[in-house]
Amino acid sequence: MSHHEARLIEEIRKLAAEFLGRAAGPRSLLTVTDCLLSKNKRHATILLSVLPDSEERAALAFAKRQTSELVNFIRTHLRAGHLPRLTFALDEGEKHRQKIDKLLQL
Repeated sequence: MSHHEARLIEEIRKLAAEFLGRAAGPRSLLTVTDCLLSKNKRHATILLSVLPDSEERAALAFAKRQTSELVNFIRTHLRAGHLPRLTFALDEGEKHRQKIDKLLQL
């Protein structure tokens, strides 16, 4: 991964976290855990962690509804010629890590 790609990923992750933190309501804790960039740099997947687990579907639907506003927010704060197409997904790796942590505490 080039320095430019790493910087783009980090900026998208940071700006998505800032935007969703402001836009999300108090029903759940929505955290941006990572951003994955496709090899051709045309698509970026923003990974989310949601607490409580029962609010995951609602939080993911909320994030998807906010995509166009997020794109506008990122474009105003990021100087990039091309912004990848953004999608959202739940961070299953983070869920597994939390389960392992809980098991190790027993």
